[in-house]
Amino acid sequence: MILYVAVLIIVLLLYYYSRYPSNPWKKLGIPYADPVPILGNISDFIFGRKHISLVYDDVYKDRSFVENAFVGIMEIRSPNLIVRDVRLANRILVKDFAYFHDRGMDVDEDLDPLNAHLVNLSGSRWKTTRSKLMPAFSSGKLKQMYALIEDCVKELDTCLDRVSMEGGITDVREVMAQFSTDVIGRCAFGLDFNTMKDPQSAFRSIGKKIFVLSWSIVARICLRLINPRLLKWIRIKAVSNEVETFFFNLLYDTIRYRKTEVNERYDFLQIMCNIKAQEEQQHVPKDERLSDTLLVANMFVFFAGGFETTATTLSYCLYELALNEDVQQRARTEIITLMKSRNGVLDYDSLNELNYLEMIIMGKLPLFLALTELTFARFFVSCFRNITKVSTDTTG
Repeated sequence: MILYVAVLIIVLLLYYYSRYPSNPWKKLGIPYADPVPILGNISDFIFGRKHISLVYDDVYKDRSFVENAFVGIMEIRSPNLIVRDVRLANRILVKDFAYFHDRGMDVDEDLDPLNAHLVNLSGSRWKTTRSKLMPAFSSGKLKQMYALIEDCVKELDTCLDRVSMEGGITDVREVMAQFSTDVIGRCAFGLDFNTMKDPQSAFRSIGKKIFVLSWSIVARICLRLINPRLLKWIRIKAVSNEVETFFFNLLYDTIRYRKTEVNERYDFLQIMCNIKAQEEQQHVPKDERLSDTLLVANMFVFFAGGFETTATTLSYCLYELALNEDVQQRARTEIITLMKSRNGVLDYDSLNELNYLEMIIMGKLPLFLALTELTFARFFVSCFRNITKVSTDTTG
């Protein structure tokens, strides 16, 4: 199967390379990194020599583009624009986001249902789904989840005590992944994943499998960059059948159980279930409702994106604190002082007073990004004039 897909990719590459112009950036007069024939600028990623984020980083740091707000590259046959100017990036992500929210992911819900989440949706579906999910992240909802997080923190404290007593080398990244997985379990699913007590739990195991970069995934990326319609023909999924079955069974069983209980819950799943029930009562048209597939897909991306990014951020923060003991001591003193003033209890509101700790976390984020890229599509034709105008406004 792998050999078949590899041969097919090579044939398609040769076909598209001979039929279409090789570098649209050159025609538009945009500064660009010289691409390798057929593979463009991502040959190191395709052959497994570099992570895609390092490929982008090489272009970003190229001294020949130091005066340019953006640089064009080719990902096989797909043009991609790397934004280098922070003010331009801010305009794209905030003020002019209406032009750039579409990420260009062609979602096939029948083939790959877990891929049909908010990050990959476009147009009116993205806008409608976003408006439904945004209330779940209000400060009031987060405050309701604080007690759930606090329980996980207590379990982390117990876990660290146990690790300390055992001695030896500790994989802090794995401990943080277990902690963040348990937090997501409580806050999103309303379940006790217990990965800190049982590192071999099914939830931790499935979390690892989500981010395995197999050759089939690389092949899928290549086919999407050549022509997204090929994915429906070859039927290579972004999420494995094992992961897909796990999440659908987990959520269907959880939702079925909740219909029989009377206790009120405040987790993310309950918020989405309430939205779904409300839409059914109001007879919202089926094509505009929060479908079962959309519910499960967004729960999946909440799990995958939540535990991985949180674990990465916490791990690097702890690493930097270990290297800088003076910073570590100052942060510790701030926490102890605040706890003494609050009778040993830190509630949700008191977290806003930990200013130095917040500076540590915010200072770490630009150094070690948990998210390697944000891809926005379809600006190439319809929004190129807008991005050029934005660039002129910010750099002029």
